[in-house]
Amino acid sequence: MATSIIYNKSPESIQPKDFLVRYTYNTNAIEGSRMSLRQTALLLVDKVTPEGASANDVIEALNSADAWQYVNTHRGGLTISFLKKIQVEVTKNTLCRIQGDFRDGDVLIAGSDHLPPRAEEAPLLVKKLILEYRQLKASLHPVELAAYLHNRMVNMHPFTDGNGRTARLILNWVLLRNRLPPVIIESSIKERYYKAIEEGDKGNHAAFSIFLAENLLLQYTVKG
Repeated sequence: MATSIIYNKSPESIQPKDFLVRYTYNTNAIEGSRMSLRQTALLLVDKVTPEGASANDVIEALNSADAWQYVNTHRGGLTISFLKKIQVEVTKNTLCRIQGDFRDGDVLIAGSDHLPPRAEEAPLLVKKLILEYRQLKASLHPVELAAYLHNRMVNMHPFTDGNGRTARLILNWVLLRNRLPPVIIESSIKERYYKAIEEGDKGNHAAFSIFLAENLLLQYTVKG
């Protein structure tokens, strides 16, 4: 069952603890975490380590909270150091081999036909993406811009681990900077999420923009 949230349309009206719990639960569940929504709330709100949760799932949930806080308070622009710091926040104290720098080897994405660029291409591609962002932010709607950055990040897969979580945080950073509310991509619609990403891999970024806009409307439309 989806854990949809219905809030007023103003970002200031969002209940921070409730959003953080639901965001953390869903973003980590997409990556395979087995912690439940209730267990995530126990950990992040009540500060109680839930029984039966694996140490890695607990660490990654705590990391998600730290990463959200970092992104939400970042007042600078989109830079390489900002992206690397986000990746550190989501992977610290885990088995991720390279934290805070680009991957040093080629990767395959399980279940996808997309082949990410070679490792040596990652630094230059990220630099180009940052330049694209600076050029596009004046012409694209913030939802389109957020979707585009997310798609390019997951397409490049610049880090050894934490790429999806980093991309979803960057997506929300763009929304928040433009006075739009943050979005939760729920694990229950993971298949639709992946299909929209695959369209982005083919160059069809409109598909993910539509997917993102639909989820924003769903989560922030008050039901009568």
